[in-house]
Amino acid sequence: MVSFDTNILFYAADRRDPAKYAIALDLLERAAVAGSSVVIAGQVLCELYASLTRKRILPPGEALDLVRDYEQTFERLPVATDAFRRAFGVVAAHGLQIWDAVLWANADAYGCKYLVSEDFQGGRRLGGVTFLNPFTADGRLLLDAALPPMD
Repeated sequence: MVSFDTNILFYAADRRDPAKYAIALDLLERAAVAGSSVVIAGQVLCELYASLTRKRILPPGEALDLVRDYEQTFERLPVATDAFRRAFGVVAAHGLQIWDAVLWANADAYGCKYLVSEDFQGGRRLGGVTFLNPFTADGRLLLDAALPPMD
């Protein structure tokens, strides 16, 4: 399974960086085709709404519509029972920020193989999760295997 961090969904709505916008949009279109092999944490949807409205990328109604579209397209993961306990452990041991650590713990608990984000060290593996940065050549190669490009 593949899961996305908030920044990927954000870039797919934010046209201010055309390169990141195009990559993020392409990935999410590929993910929609992949269907059940892609999941989104509820935390990510909340963060997305907050970021889009706080930075005035979208008005609140449009941001909510986008969040609901993602909810309909991808399976939404609830917070795993031990996610916070595990997150605090990796904050101390690996120096992750707390909300990134919660996102990782949740992805790991649900068996995600990849977590797509620009916030983690690309290619790093923690537990059963490998972090992929789609804005690097190495990250794109691995993502092409997980989410094949559309013709």
